[in-house]
Amino acid sequence: MRPEACPGRWEVSTSLSSLNRDTALPGLSQTLVPAGPKYVTICRYAGLNQKVKAGILERSLVVTGTTLATFVRYVDAPTWMKVNPNTGYFCPMSTGLVDLLQFVYPSGSSEVVQVDIDGCPFVSNGYRTVWGSSIGARLNTLVGSDREP
Repeated sequence: MRPEACPGRWEVSTSLSSLNRDTALPGLSQTLVPAGPKYVTICRYAGLNQKVKAGILERSLVVTGTTLATFVRYVDAPTWMKVNPNTGYFCPMSTGLVDLLQFVYPSGSSEVVQVDIDGCPFVSNGYRTVWGSSIGARLNTLVGSDREP
């Protein structure tokens, strides 16, 4: 996968079980992002009431090096609250703003993580889901936000 290969459109799904079903990376149920990716492409998809139509790619950014290593350690911290399947959560309304993180490893394998920026701030690789509002805030710092004044 090339760094600039963000899908032009992303359908936000409440069923995250389809993420990474064809991936050969071990340990996805214990950690969101296995150690050692070569780079991550952050794909920002618009929600409602933004400059572009909801679900359309708004911007992207490729992250490598120490910034990537620091981000992976942050995302994999054991302190995130695990979201259990089939459990109800009360959340503010979502506009559908979502980031898709495409991690690529030196072996050529890849992994996708979906980050819901608003509403329930779920961060999921399809096997493990955590409550990660601070992860979304960190991504806003990296890629910016259409909601900035």
